[in-house]
Amino acid sequence: MQTKRDHLHAYRFATGRLSAALVGGDPGTGEAPMQRASLGVVFGVVIGGLLCGGAAVFGLISPGGNSAWRKADSIVVEEETGTRYLFMGGRLRPTANYASVLLALKGHAKVVSVSRNSLAGVPHGAPVGITGAPDSLPRADDLLPGHWTWCATPGTAGALTLGPGAPGTALPANTRVLLAAPGGKRYVLWHNTGYPVSDRSVVVALGLDVRPAVTVSAQWLAQLPTGGTLSAARVTGTGGAAPSVGGGVGRIGDLFRSSAGGVEQTYLLRADGLAPISVTEAALLAARPGGGAPRELDAAEVSAAPASKDRSLLDRLPDLMASGTAYDPGSRPLCLRQRASGTAVSSTVVTGTARDATATDATTTAVTVPGGSGMLAAPLPQASDSGEGELYLITDQGVRYRIADDKAVSALGYDDATVRHLPRDVLALLPGGPVLDTLTATGTAGVPAGPPAQGTSAQGASGGGR
Repeated sequence: MQTKRDHLHAYRFATGRLSAALVGGDPGTGEAPMQRASLGVVFGVVIGGLLCGGAAVFGLISPGGNSAWRKADSIVVEEETGTRYLFMGGRLRPTANYASVLLALKGHAKVVSVSRNSLAGVPHGAPVGITGAPDSLPRADDLLPGHWTWCATPGTAGALTLGPGAPGTALPANTRVLLAAPGGKRYVLWHNTGYPVSDRSVVVALGLDVRPAVTVSAQWLAQLPTGGTLSAARVTGTGGAAPSVGGGVGRIGDLFRSSAGGVEQTYLLRADGLAPISVTEAALLAARPGGGAPRELDAAEVSAAPASKDRSLLDRLPDLMASGTAYDPGSRPLCLRQRASGTAVSSTVVTGTARDATATDATTTAVTVPGGSGMLAAPLPQASDSGEGELYLITDQGVRYRIADDKAVSALGYDDATVRHLPRDVLALLPGGPVLDTLTATGTAGVPAGPPAQGTSAQGASGGGR
C-alpha cells in the first residue's frame, strides 16, 4: 500500500516533468531546469567576494598607491579635508588661495583629488602664495562691461554698484537739484551739469530754498561737467537815468513784464531802452539785494518804449526756470549712472532705490558686485601719464587687486579680456588688495617676494601695469 511519502515523491516527479517540459521542451531530461544558471550565480557571488576581500587586504598591506599627482602643474586637493597643495621641491606646500596657484603655475593648473593615504609620508613645506589674494576669480567670460552706478547717500560714503543692472529712475526733464558740496559750496544740477551758485539769492530765485540740498562729495561732483556760475547779471549804470517807460520815470536795471499773444516776457531797462531777458535772468535779478518784482506793462506800453539793441541776457545762462520743477529728494538717493566706452565716460543722473540708501559707514563706500563676476579695470588716462598705467582686477567681493604685468594677466586667464577704463575717483572707492604677480606667488605666504601693493587715488598712482 502506497504511503504519503510515495505520493509526495510522485507529485514532485510529475511537477518536475511539467517544469522541464515547459522550460526546456524535454520532459525526460535528467537534471532540474535552471540548474546551470543557479550554479553560475552561486559561483559568481563567491568569486566576487574573494576578489573584494583580496583588494581590501592589499589596500591594508600597501595603502596610497596613487602617485599621478606628482606633477609640476597639478593642484593637489586632499579628498578628506579639501586642503589644497602645490608639489614643489619634493614637498607639499599649502596654498594661500586660488589666485596664488594660477600665478605660481603660470596658469597651467590641473586639479587632482588625492586621498590622505596617498599623501601620507610626503614632506610638507611652508604655505606658498600671496596672502590676501582672491580665492575666487571671475572667468573671462563673466567679466562685466564698463557700467556702474554711484549713489550719494547723506551721512555716509555712498554706495557703488558695478554692472549694468542697477535699478534707477531718470530725473524728470528740466529738474533743478540743489547740491551741497564740501566747503559750504552750492551747485545747481540741471541736465547732468553742475552750475556753481554765487550766493543765497540764486537759491531763492530758483525756488530751491525750501528744498533740502543733496549732500555730495567733491569726487562725485567731479564726474559731472561744470557750467558757468549762476549769479544775477551785472547791469552797467544800474540806478542811472533811462528812457521813460509806461508813462513813468525809469531807472537802469528796472524790470518790466508784459503778456502778449499768450506769451509772457520780462524786460530789463537799459540806457537805450527795454531789453528782453530770459525767465532765469529775470528771477536772478529780482532776487538780488536791491532788486524787486517786475512792473506790469501792456503790449501798447512796450511798443511805445524804445527797444534796446542788447539781447545778451537771453542766452547768457541756461534757462533753468523756463520749465521743470525743483527736486525734492525725500528718501531716494541721487545716483550717477556711468558708462565707459573706450577712454570716454558718459554720466547720467538718476534717483536710486531704498537699497542704495542702506550704506551706513561714513568712511567706507558700500560696494556691490554681482556674484561670480568682476571687472578688469584701468584708470582713465591723463595727460600727465607716462608709459603704461595700472591694471586692476575687481572681484565679486568688491576689492581691487593690481595686476603686476602681462605675465600675471596671462596666468589669470585674462589675455583676451576687455579692459574697462574707470575714473580714478571711482577706483579709489574700492578697497585695495595685494599686488598679483607671479614672483610673489611662488614665495612663502606672508613673506613678500616682490614689491608691495600700490593703490590708486584721485591724484594718480605709480607702479607697473599692463
